[in-house]
Amino acid sequence: MAFFNAEQIGVLEGIVEDPRLMLVVSDDIQVFSEQVQAWEESGGVHVIIHEPSLRTIPEELESLKELLQNFQLHQNSVVANRTLLLDNFVRNTRKTWPSISAFHGLPSVPAVLISAGPSLSKTLPLLPMVSKHCLLGSVGTAAPLLYRHGIRPDFIVMIDPQPKMLDQLEDWETQEIPLFFLSTLYPEVVERYKGPKFILFQEGQTAAEKMAVLRQEPLVLTGGSVSTTLFSFARLLGLSPICLVGQDLAYTENKTHVEGTPLFQRWESEAKGELVLAFDSQGTVVSSRNLLLYKKWFEEQARNSNETFYNATEGGAFIEGFTHIVLREFMKSIQMIDVSEAREIFQRLTRSSSMN
Repeated sequence: MAFFNAEQIGVLEGIVEDPRLMLVVSDDIQVFSEQVQAWEESGGVHVIIHEPSLRTIPEELESLKELLQNFQLHQNSVVANRTLLLDNFVRNTRKTWPSISAFHGLPSVPAVLISAGPSLSKTLPLLPMVSKHCLLGSVGTAAPLLYRHGIRPDFIVMIDPQPKMLDQLEDWETQEIPLFFLSTLYPEVVERYKGPKFILFQEGQTAAEKMAVLRQEPLVLTGGSVSTTLFSFARLLGLSPICLVGQDLAYTENKTHVEGTPLFQRWESEAKGELVLAFDSQGTVVSSRNLLLYKKWFEEQARNSNETFYNATEGGAFIEGFTHIVLREFMKSIQMIDVSEAREIFQRLTRSSSMN
């Protein structure tokens, strides 16, 4: 009705004919859902969302409001970092770094993917034993903590384009561990990393997509975070089953990250955010809008796959579609698997294809 009235009094005269403008007016939420998805996939559309109007969306259209808020959050991040991402990409691709195709022929074995959520402290002591039966992949944030506990992951993933990423190279020895870095990672991290280095080309970044086609490399779904990128990368390697640890997606015990990592903070008062179902399906935990975006991304991956994915975080938020299990139980389920041969193949492929 508002658009009809605006048109009647001539407010829209001369505007609606402009080919740069698209007005989407419908009572059907599916129409908006499909349009937002099209905008995200095109990558060339700038959408301005009127905040006051967003706040007036009625309760029956709450899902639309959430859809638009999530899109706005994603877009703001991309727009704010557009120049930085492109500059980083140019610097990182001056050398022809090896990529995922170098690991063709790697056997499919289990993998535990280590994130830096608060609950990692619960599963940390078991990781040396678990590593006998699966490969270990880790985000860069958790690497120093793992190093102090004598745990050597088989690979590390880093993605952040900001200079603060240099902090993640402190207090651990990188020389033996291969780094898989997003093409838009802060370039000095790549330059200073002492171990083998492999580039990842991400979906949704035009220059990276073109380079991937040119080099015949698969694209990595980033999901917006280093943990989701790590998950996508492990799947591209063909590792299965995949089990998550430290993937809280919430402020467990009022903490942002596991204690002992550079990003660790504890809320002085009760953490602010949305209450969601907890790992044990009993209570609730507090999560934030960006963490909920990553949670939904994991859930979408589970819905669209026939694989069984495991969450052994033992804290944090419940991830729909994942099998929730304590790490000891997951270890029992794979205890007959010896990954020593697969690890040797992985290391051999790393040595034969890496360049420093």
